[in-house]
Amino acid sequence: MRWTRRAFLRTAGGGGFGPAMSRDPEKVLRDVEQGLISARRAEEAYGVAIRGKPPRIDEEETARLRGRVQKSKKRKKRLESVQKRFGVLYKNLTFTDRAVEGFLALTEDFQLKAEEVIHRLNADESQISVKRKVFGKGGKMNVLEVDFAYSGRIYFQRDSQPGLKILVIGTKNTQDQDLAFLERVT
Repeated sequence: MRWTRRAFLRTAGGGGFGPAMSRDPEKVLRDVEQGLISARRAEEAYGVAIRGKPPRIDEEETARLRGRVQKSKKRKKRLESVQKRFGVLYKNLTFTDRAVEGFLALTEDFQLKAEEVIHRLNADESQISVKRKVFGKGGKMNVLEVDFAYSGRIYFQRDSQPGLKILVIGTKNTQDQDLAFLERVT
């Protein structure tokens, strides 16, 4: 190409500085007005709701979007923290994400009761009174159910490796969803 000619190259955005969800909504609006990003992308990437013509920031929806992302990050951090703690404390057990999420959904009192049973399962499974065996369609599922605090439930099975796999932790209120989950994964 000769030096008198022009070339125009448009690239995707750079890495930016700081978390996208912390970007000033006014700057995101300016990018939409200049055609650098779409209103949809502003919502997905930056948590900024742009509405109308001329484009304007929907403050209420922006707050909701950004709040949802923050809650999701906190939830993920809590999940990872409990997974790590369980991994350190309970060497003979493995936990599915569903089990840890179920544990986190319990009240504090129920968490304590559940952990009492988890601790005993880790130490010696034979010391636990199994409420029932759960069988799926065709008798394929070989899952055991243990109760705690009257309405709490822990579903587990013997793992292919030595130890147990905790599949689901829940309550009587979540039992239908828990059993449906077990049907899908076992």
